[in-house]
Amino acid sequence: MVHRGIKGIVTDLLGRPVPNAIISVDGINHDVCTANDGDYWRLLNPGEYKVTARAEGYTPVTKTCEVGYEMGPTTCSFMIRKTNMAIIKEIMKKYRKQPISAGSTRVRQRARQKRQKTYIL
Repeated sequence: MVHRGIKGIVTDLLGRPVPNAIISVDGINHDVCTANDGDYWRLLNPGEYKVTARAEGYTPVTKTCEVGYEMGPTTCSFMIRKTNMAIIKEIMKKYRKQPISAGSTRVRQRARQKRQKTYIL
């Protein structure tokens, strides 16, 4: 039996592998996950497929992958980028910062304006 399908690697924008990314094929209810080095393999019959790679903290990417009749897999790799929220959380964790709520910022601005008015009088 000849194994046909798709294989590839899921990486971030810096080329680092993304482990445990989910690879799903539109119309097929059987997802596969990437290994620790970001690679995956998915058996498919010849045809054209919409394939999506997604991982927690990353924006999903969908592309069309075509499986041919020749022996072996077709390469279908993905480069995914972190979501803005994941980037913000990473920065906050790195610098041990906490988000400032909009309400507390407005309160401080009003207090500052009141102080400025009292100095003018």
